[in-house]
Amino acid sequence: MIDEQKAVAFLQRQIEVYFNKSNGDLRDCLYSRALSDAVGLGMQVYMNMLHSCNANAEKLWRELKQQKSFSANRYCSLLGSWLASSENLQKNSHQSLPGPLSSSDLEHWQEYGYVIVKNIIARETALDIANSLAQRKGFALDDSESWHNLPKGPIWQRQFDLPELEIARQSKIALNAFQQVWQCQDLVITRDQYSINFPESHKHCFQGPKLHLDVDFNFPMHFKTQGIVYLNDVAADQGAFTVCPGFHLNYQNWINSLPSGTDPNEVDFYQFPHKSIAAEAGDLIIWHHWLPHGASPNHHQSPRVAQYLDMYSLTPRYVAPGNAF
Repeated sequence: MIDEQKAVAFLQRQIEVYFNKSNGDLRDCLYSRALSDAVGLGMQVYMNMLHSCNANAEKLWRELKQQKSFSANRYCSLLGSWLASSENLQKNSHQSLPGPLSSSDLEHWQEYGYVIVKNIIARETALDIANSLAQRKGFALDDSESWHNLPKGPIWQRQFDLPELEIARQSKIALNAFQQVWQCQDLVITRDQYSINFPESHKHCFQGPKLHLDVDFNFPMHFKTQGIVYLNDVAADQGAFTVCPGFHLNYQNWINSLPSGTDPNEVDFYQFPHKSIAAEAGDLIIWHHWLPHGASPNHHQSPRVAQYLDMYSLTPRYVAPGNAF
């Protein structure tokens, strides 16, 4: 465990990295993300707080200590453990880590860059969560009239600390699956938001996100995952999560082929083969962050309710050319 003075000094280093990414280290930014996850604020809320504190680490620390979800002692303990273990984090082979993913699942992961993990929470539990989240927003999943009373807006619901969202985060099956994919055991669990993708109508037209990449191009190529949990049964035409399977294997050639000055996210990724993934309530989809991905228009009779869930190591895995794993 480190003391608060060292924690604040470390926070100052993270702030410097965040505001000068070109000279930063990926590990420092991972620690920044880990702080937001440990506090339970969600990355966007944390970054808004960072800006409101004018990048002053001591002021930010005081603000963090006012958050009900934050324990300075717990964070100092976690940070001490992360710093001690990050340099020597044990790596394992796929075969040495038990979990829900079969050998064929792992082959699919390597070939296509995504994998479906079945029933990380029970289907009925997931459906209960979906209904509870809908009730919080003032509508019912089986009452289309109640959907149209809601205001237009993006599918994202920027709430991070709801008790319903904790169930998937605590899933042992999800943890074991991420451990198999990352080939390591010591992972940080994200605290992310959820989404509701309504059927298209005059009131709810598809606003995205369209196919895109969530890659920070300021850093060297590195391994990272992303994930989404379906909280109700989702058909392929029900606003399903969509990816470009296998794109990760050609990612480096693609990024190197772009003309100088091109914004990679201005590329029309729909020109590449893409697939909308159907799955059941309680299923988790993990994908490699080099896969273009996004939501899709909902042409079904029911909304899609989903929760974002990821896990990551604090030891960056820089990736050699042509080796995505």
